[in-house]
Amino acid sequence: MNLAFIGFTVVSVVLSIYASTFYSLAGKRLPVFMRSYSLAYFSLALTFLIWAFASLNNEFLKNFVIIGDSLLLLGSILLLNVLFNQNKNIKIFSIVTGVILSLIFIWLRINYYQPMPFIENGILVFNTQTIVAVILNLVFILIWLPANLVAAKKVTANISIEGMTYAYSFIYGVSTIAAILFITFKTIPMVIISFVALGICFVMLLYSNYVINKLLPTKL
Repeated sequence: MNLAFIGFTVVSVVLSIYASTFYSLAGKRLPVFMRSYSLAYFSLALTFLIWAFASLNNEFLKNFVIIGDSLLLLGSILLLNVLFNQNKNIKIFSIVTGVILSLIFIWLRINYYQPMPFIENGILVFNTQTIVAVILNLVFILIWLPANLVAAKKVTANISIEGMTYAYSFIYGVSTIAAILFITFKTIPMVIISFVALGICFVMLLYSNYVINKLLPTKL
């Protein structure tokens, strides 16, 4: 049984549903720029789906990891629209800078820091080089986490339930830590633990979105 394929596919489906809930609310009960947030998570969902199929064929494993990295960076660039939505000049500058840095990263990834993943007992271990792991971790900490916190505030802004923003923020924080550990760890047990924790976080967020969808006002 290929556990990597099953796990990545399940998380991809969960992320797709999570993204679709935001996309359907953007421009109606959430600000329009939240569509960029949902598109970022669609990109992340596609990343996990790519990794799922990568785990089925060792021959293309390295190439699929690079494609996954590219989609992750694409999602990160989309999130810049969420972070800097209120300042057009900073937003444009950050997106252009993000595109340039992403292209440089992928070029270095292909030519100097090629992926070294392996499959062991049906588990995909990325075995990421330290410098690559540090860069990806910074992307999660500096872009994904702040963007998620912005989303938490926007989603709960019109909800009168006390502590809902903090609950969302806590789950986002734990999911960020789990993602960082998942990329960094090189041992099977720790990869499994961090991946399961990441999956649980997004299931919780998906359920929270379902509840919030019932509580949000029908119009902005």
